[in-house]
Amino acid sequence: MATKAILVVDPDEGMAEFLTQLLEQEDYRVVVAECLRNAVARLSKAHFDLIITEALEQGQPYMFDPAFLSELRLVAYHSPIILCSIYPSTEYIRAPEFGLAEVVNKPFDIDELLRKVGNCYRPNCFRVNRQDCLSTK
Repeated sequence: MATKAILVVDPDEGMAEFLTQLLEQEDYRVVVAECLRNAVARLSKAHFDLIITEALEQGQPYMFDPAFLSELRLVAYHSPIILCSIYPSTEYIRAPEFGLAEVVNKPFDIDELLRKVGNCYRPNCFRVNRQDCLSTK
């Protein structure tokens, strides 16, 4: 069985490194992008089975950015997205508008995160039709 590839999009270098080590211990292949532009570039060159992001742009005020998720979803319509956020109110933005498979609140429980990552590989995990992404723009 091929190793599952995960794209971690997070401007926090420490968090990206922590997630990389954690997920690699679980035999996932991890690639990191520190900003949306780099994530788009990586997505144009490779397929990722899952994306984990906080939906924050590097150098911007530390606040959740829904436009970030919309842009990411346009280029990653085939991949489930897990939103990891310190904002408890992000629970309400789950599926239809942004096509999120899971939401994990920070600080997160490692076992909960790994369970949700595993859930994203189940056949019925939420994925988005590209046309749906284009129609919400």
